[in-house]
This record gives sequence, C-alpha cells and structure tokens, in this order.
Amino acid sequence: MEFNVPLKILKQLGSSVNKKTMRKHFYSLILLLVIFSSCQIDRLSKFCEAVIIEDVQIVQERVNDIIQDLEPIETIEDPRGHLLNLDVLISELNLDLCMSASLLCYACIETLPEQSEVVLRVDDGGFITEKIIDVATPIGTPMFFVGMHD
Repeated sequence: MEFNVPLKILKQLGSSVNKKTMRKHFYSLILLLVIFSSCQIDRLSKFCEAVIIEDVQIVQERVNDIIQDLEPIETIEDPRGHLLNLDVLISELNLDLCMSASLLCYACIETLPEQSEVVLRVDDGGFITEKIIDVATPIGTPMFFVGMHD
C-alpha cells in the first residue's frame, strides 16, 4: 500500500511539529536552568557562607573544632610537628563541596608562636571568594586559629 500525500501538506505538517517540539524543548531548558541555578545557591554550607561574609567567629569555631585535639607529631623532617596536622585541617575543609583549601606556607610568619597560612577559595556558583586563615603552629602544643584576612 502506498500513500500519495502531496509534498506541500508534508512540509506544513513538518513545520508545525518542529515548532511545537522546539517550544517544548525551550520550556524544558528554561525549567532546568531555574532548577540548577537555585541548587547552586542552596549548596553553600554555613562555613562557606561565613568565609564569604567574613564571619570570623564561625570560621574560628570550625577550624578550632578540627585542630584542637591534633597534637604535634615531631619528626626529623618536621621538628615543629604540625605539617601533617595542617594536612588534616586542609583535608577536612576540602570535604565541603564549595570549598578549596590549600597550604600557602608553613611556619612562615615569624611571630611567637610562628604561624602558617591556609588559602580558602569558596565557589558560590561562579564567583570565587578567596581568604587566608592564619593558624598558630607552636612547638610542643596543638595548633590554634589566629585570624582571617584577604
């Protein structure tokens, strides 16, 4: 059985189907964009928000919660004993999906006690906020939070 449908009718039918399909895909795309853009806002943790708005108290509480029980592990390569502890701090901070933490320097700020710096980068959906936290790395005692700055 063969269908002989005029070419003009097929073109009209095809163009109306394409417009309906395109419109349907367009609305679906808009809906997905709205859903994903709202997810980016919701994914920021309390800690990441604190870094962005420079709430030093929340940052200090979180950092001290991680490091307060980390005793120095003195080695020949690290007589101060806090390099591994800073790795623990950085690893814990990096568990936060919006956070990227890395060691800037170890015992590089010559104060009493010497301090180390950790860079915090928070991604809130395309805009990166970068802050530096200072952590005291004293010989023989646990580390503690000192401050946060640009």
